[in-house]
Amino acid sequence: LKDISTGKYNLVAIKQGWGFRYLYEIQIDKGDNEVATAITLYPELHISGDWNSDITVDTYNHLVVDGNTNLVPGTSFTIMPGAVVRINPGCDFKIFGDFSAQGEEGNMFWVTSNDGFNQQAVTSNQRLNELELYFLMELANISFVEDNLIEWGKWDWGNTCLMNGVNNLNMENSIFQNGSCGFHSLNVDLTNCSNLLARNCWGDNVGGLYYSNINDGFINYSIAFKCTNGSRVKDNFRGSINNNCFISNNNGIELWDMLGVVSHNEFDNLSKDIKLTGSTSPQTTNMVIELNNLNGNIGVYQFSNYSYGYYTLIILSYNNFFNNNLFILHNSGFCNTGNEYIIANDNYFKDCYTLDQVFEKIVQEHPNCDNRVLIESFFHNMLSEAGIEG
Repeated sequence: LKDISTGKYNLVAIKQGWGFRYLYEIQIDKGDNEVATAITLYPELHISGDWNSDITVDTYNHLVVDGNTNLVPGTSFTIMPGAVVRINPGCDFKIFGDFSAQGEEGNMFWVTSNDGFNQQAVTSNQRLNELELYFLMELANISFVEDNLIEWGKWDWGNTCLMNGVNNLNMENSIFQNGSCGFHSLNVDLTNCSNLLARNCWGDNVGGLYYSNINDGFINYSIAFKCTNGSRVKDNFRGSINNNCFISNNNGIELWDMLGVVSHNEFDNLSKDIKLTGSTSPQTTNMVIELNNLNGNIGVYQFSNYSYGYYTLIILSYNNFFNNNLFILHNSGFCNTGNEYIIANDNYFKDCYTLDQVFEKIVQEHPNCDNRVLIESFFHNMLSEAGIEG
């Protein structure tokens, strides 16, 4: 490429049937007048149906999933750093065999919808709402993941970008964006997530990071940005949600019947920082919410239309409530059969110097019930140890 003005450029190389490559931020300085670089493209591999051969998607190679596809038990599937997997809109890609997906910092692998990648679309400003999205990539519960680790990957434009049924999985250093649901782990004993970004995941009943029926594990050092639910954790999770940042979501975290700990998180520019709700399944809930910075419209919102017949206890302490609207909204349609209490001692409440001032920003909406938010002591100064550690 000759006779180029000074500046910084992104370069796209694309050939029908041979995939594409992006080269970012090529600097042309004064005195330079050309870009000379070697770019290698490789033939695309297309798969569909029940696939019983091993697959390796090498660096800068492209795999195209043309239709609903099952990688049957006994196969192996490897995604190398820099590889691209493109799944046709509306298709399910399910992995029942061995799976290896470990990208590298600065060279992540990419799983995305196979739409908008013809030459005209890649090199133009095609609007995102014109793209066809909604695929599903799923790890079946009989799949084996190398080192129990998936890292340095990017998923986008999926209905569920990655659904996990593998026990003891560690998901690290990855991005889930522009889909209904980001990462969804379900029906396993343990899942650990760390250093993830969930961005623009808009499904109402899912989340950027979504755990359902997971017994233990953690969500740590991750960011959820512009999602309906930054994280949604449902059904008896006993693990921890620590040192995360939830920004500009509707709900920072939505928790259903959680038994674990929520601590050292940052919540900012949210409708509700922490939403608590439940089901009709009998259980004892002793959840701890501590050492968080809450900056949303409503700090803690407890809601249920169910008739609780069991004991529910929320320990809410050592948090900084900076909320401009409400610190706590306790809204339960039926609370006369249970003992649903939020014990909220030893927190800092912005601009409050008396308990009466604190309770002016606490709303308890339930008929025929006594007060369920209990506060006996609070701090007049902000807690420096709250928020993300380190």
